[in-house]
Parts: sequence; C-alpha cells; structure tokens
Amino acid sequence: MPELPEVETIKRGLAKSIVGLTISKIEILSKKNFIGDPQKIIGQKITTIERKGKMLIIKINKYWLIIHLKMTGQLIYET
Repeated sequence: MPELPEVETIKRGLAKSIVGLTISKIEILSKKNFIGDPQKIIGQKITTIERKGKMLIIKINKYWLIIHLKMTGQLIYET
C-alpha cells in the first residue's frame, strides 16, 4: 500500500496529465468496487484532482471519482 508521499506524487502526475481531458470510456473491472452509473461521467471533463489522506478525488463537473490505490498502488488510465 502506498504511503502518503507516493499518493501525493501520483496525484501531481495525474494532474499534469489528465486535468482538462474529457472521459470517453470507463471499464469497470470489478462491479463491487464501483458505486453509481458510469454512463453519467462519460463525456464529462476532469476539472481537478485532490488528495484526502490516501484517497484520490477526481472532480468531474458535478461528480467525483474517489479512488483508493489498494495494495498495488496502481491506477491505470489511457489517454
């Protein structure tokens, strides 16, 4: 499990890479790990990325994606 400095580093890297981009597709690998309707965020623009403890919060207009990096410390995205 990543420590706070690693999560902050991931947050900063993501902010440089994905803020301002529009979500075109979501692939949910484990349905029990996603709450809500993924169709609501498709087509939405990523506005900011924040960190609260070890959680990453990706703000998408009026929605949020709250992500915990679990044991691997990986977040996989494709641009």
